[in-house]
Amino acid sequence: MEKGKKELNYQIEFTHSANRAFYDVVEYLYDHYTVDRAEEIANSLYKKAISLQTLFYRGTHEPRLSHRSKGYRYLLFERSKRKFIKIIYYVDQKSEKIYITDFFPTEMDDTKIEARHS
Repeated sequence: MEKGKKELNYQIEFTHSANRAFYDVVEYLYDHYTVDRAEEIANSLYKKAISLQTLFYRGTHEPRLSHRSKGYRYLLFERSKRKFIKIIYYVDQKSEKIYITDFFPTEMDDTKIEARHS
């Protein structure tokens, strides 16, 4: 880190809907993968979400939520070679928190993103 620059380390908050979406993903993983592989994917997904504490602006703006004032972004998590999960979040600079609002499997109809954030 350059001298004189402060590293930002924001707190991560999972919204109620994000917790529900995470557990829906985990349930799917246990239904379709071995227990060991499901746990590995779930742990990696959680770690990727937590990694937003420091480099939170690396995510891409979520086009389905661009009309919202919170500036929603997402990170892509690779679940398998062709299946991804969007970790959808926004940054609240005033409170120094990152709010994770959804874990959205990309094979779902992306028009549902907006409805999940109403």
